[in-house]
Amino acid sequence: MTYAQIYQAVQNTRFNAAILSTAGGIKDWIRAREAEVWQYADWPIKDSSLIAISIVAGAAVVNLPPGVTITPQLIQVFDENGIELDFMDPAEFFEEYQPRQVPSVSPGPGEAWTITTDPLSGSGAMQLRVGPTPSAARNYTVRGWTLPIKRTAAATWSLGTMSADTDLPWWPDDFHDFLVDGAVARGKRLQSDPSWPNDEQAFQAGMARLEDTLIPTGRVGAEQWGTVWR
Repeated sequence: MTYAQIYQAVQNTRFNAAILSTAGGIKDWIRAREAEVWQYADWPIKDSSLIAISIVAGAAVVNLPPGVTITPQLIQVFDENGIELDFMDPAEFFEEYQPRQVPSVSPGPGEAWTITTDPLSGSGAMQLRVGPTPSAARNYTVRGWTLPIKRTAAATWSLGTMSADTDLPWWPDDFHDFLVDGAVARGKRLQSDPSWPNDEQAFQAGMARLEDTLIPTGRVGAEQWGTVWR
């Protein structure tokens, strides 16, 4: 089921179309339950979810996806050759690579990284910063995010919960229906409908079935799912 099919199914259950896209409305209910599914278990896809980022020549930073809150030390950054860059806290990083705000430049891909906020726009956006500053465009792979992911096509994963009508939940198509139950349960509860526990039970049962399928008892090793591209 696509995102559009899911929110239409939720609306058709009993809700007014006027709350479809309003803040705290049907679409927000779906995304909240979608994120809950992501946090529910140690899904195999979490073991292989990677983000590809690029830094242009002469630059040292790239903005991170909105909502990143994970401790930086739990993230791994690799260069184009698969070599891991060292994490440094911002104070050590700037002392080493940007004394007096003049960045050191290297023809290589960099050897260390840190996370800072955007000092220029005032937006507070989080940025990944590499040192020394690469003198040529470089590509990096980041592993370790715990943000939810979605599918933008049948076999293409991306960061975030569903937003475009054609987006799909990350899990197999045969298990999409229980997300409808979860969003309906959330909506009914918010509207003081006493029948919400039945829908909640269906949602919880659906997550348990998904867990039994993707993480069967005695599973050895991680199932490879694919790469999440930003």
